[in-house]
Amino acid sequence: MYQGGKFDLNRNVIVGYEGTLGFQPETEDCVRIKGSIEGKFEGQNAFGATINAVTIKANDVKKMDCKDVIYPVKKTINVDESKTKDGVTLTLRKIEFADEHTRIYLKINNNAGGGTRTHIPCGTRF
Repeated sequence: MYQGGKFDLNRNVIVGYEGTLGFQPETEDCVRIKGSIEGKFEGQNAFGATINAVTIKANDVKKMDCKDVIYPVKKTINVDESKTKDGVTLTLRKIEFADEHTRIYLKINNNAGGGTRTHIPCGTRF
């Protein structure tokens, strides 16, 4: 479980929520939980190992995009510029900068008819 800054499989948390989620949680989902610490749980897992966990009573649970949780955007540049060549238009929508990486949002329209292959290797400069 990722808990606000560090991914640590040994930091167990048990969350109780009495409301309706509005989504079906899946294994790799990221959620933001707002609530209060209720106490501590100590027990055994299916393999007989001792488990210690903080228990939280959630007031609000919201599904989040994992990239926004783990790599929050520090700066966004909205570009919205297009270049067209041979009927194929490439639009650079925006660039997002996080501490550990950069995200580029592109849109490609093929108005040339026929197939177009797009390959943009890592490290490509625009």
